Amino acid sequence: MTNSVNNRKVSILDNKLTIKVDGPDFPVEDFIKILKDFLSILQDIDRETSDTGEPTLYWSIQDIKPNCISTTIESRPKSNEISIKRSHDVNSIFASGFESFRLSSEIPYGFTPKIVQKTRELVELINPDTFAQISFVANGWGSFDISKISNNLIKEPQQTYKYYGSVEGKLITLNNERRARFGLRDRLTNTVIKCFIDESNSTLFQKSLQAITQRENVYVYGEIRQDLNGNKKNITAADIKILPSDEEYMHPLDALEQLARLRQGDNFE
Repeated sequence: MTNSVNNRKVSILDNKLTIKVDGPDFPVEDFIKILKDFLSILQDIDRETSDTGEPTLYWSIQDIKPNCISTTIESRPKSNEISIKRSHDVNSIFASGFESFRLSSEIPYGFTPKIVQKTRELVELINPDTFAQISFVANGWGSFDISKISNNLIKEPQQTYKYYGSVEGKLITLNNERRARFGLRDRLTNTVIKCFIDESNSTLFQKSLQAITQRENVYVYGEIRQDLNGNKKNITAADIKILPSDEEYMHPLDALEQLARLRQGDNFE
């Protein structure tokens, strides 16, 4: 998933996170486990994403409200050498990670298989007879009901990695919902992968529209996300070039045959 930590203006208030629990009954042991799991997830994200691999923040309870149990915790840097922006970063990684799990089973930035397992255990505590709803509120993210991620957490998390490379093929579909993406049929594997285009780059976007309307072959360079089996999941385009049509495009075997004939002295004029 893309790291969206820097998408919003940083505020000093971004060091707060509120956990809300509601339901007909509140077993003390389970409630304590919820708080421990939330804190453990935050601490592990802090450690996983810090420059040194060591924790940079500490958390304290800032407010508790009755009725549906609402507990607000806030984080502070452990030393003066650590930027106060660090609190915002960890809370944003936490919130964007949960949002990512709502959309897919891909392991988000800052999350490890261990953190995913703790998140799964947290979701499993949701029970209509006790804790009917568990949610959190992070500054700038609104309220998030963690039951929304249960389906994707049941699946085996997708282990993927990213690198810069290229794909040749043909743009075949366009989906403009939330974020512009094309379906790109890979010439080598004949599989369709998602191709994300930044709509603010009008030249690139218009070139993509031309390629899909005229069914042209394209060369796409950008950041590729691929699973450990070598299957490409998507590419975020940094550059697109129009390639020759299928009629003009020479198959590698044809090129080798022509090269062999040239070596034998054949004239193609």
